[in-house]
Amino acid sequence: MENENKRIASYDPGISKLFFLMCLIVPVTLILAVVFYRDAFHFFRNAFSELGETVTPQGQANLLSRLIFSAGWMACGFAMINISSRYGKNVALRNAHLKRWLALAGGIGFFIGIAPNDSSHALHSVGMGMVVAVIYFLAMIFLLELRPAVPIFVFYVNMIILQSVVSTYAAAFFVNWTYTQVTQKFCVVGLLLVMEKVVTIAPEGFEWRAAIQSIPRR
Repeated sequence: MENENKRIASYDPGISKLFFLMCLIVPVTLILAVVFYRDAFHFFRNAFSELGETVTPQGQANLLSRLIFSAGWMACGFAMINISSRYGKNVALRNAHLKRWLALAGGIGFFIGIAPNDSSHALHSVGMGMVVAVIYFLAMIFLLELRPAVPIFVFYVNMIILQSVVSTYAAAFFVNWTYTQVTQKFCVVGLLLVMEKVVTIAPEGFEWRAAIQSIPRR
């Protein structure tokens, strides 16, 4: 049974590609939202949630940054729902049912997270909490499933990064630590790096290098 499980794919190229695209959409969205933010955004002092608020702390209307933030989160929400649907159709993939419902919860979380933090703090916090939890659990599940097929160094480095960034941010958030926003940035970067790695490292994953190389050149 163990050898059979090793042969079962954790995802297909389509699912892997959607996860990879999400790992691009999130940083691009945040960078563009920072560029068009109507106030000075201090990377280690301000929360990413402020980019999607209706007004800045200085009272400036924040329409463009909020629209970019919302558009990026909606794109990720649709991607997660698509992933959920693909797992529902391909039940032969490992833990397909669990991943289907996790992805669906993540998609819902992205849509809930669009709620402005300044006017709907509780709703926004629930949505973003769902997103972080879903990405964390999916990344950990993928790592454990791929353990027999990846170098032991790669497995442990990514597992350490995953556990460190999430646990540090969670602890800082609940105790309202002064440097909570610093840990938030490391959490986002760590989650994206680990997720990108686990969905592209296996042969059945999306090979972005091959995709780039296949682009016709003049």
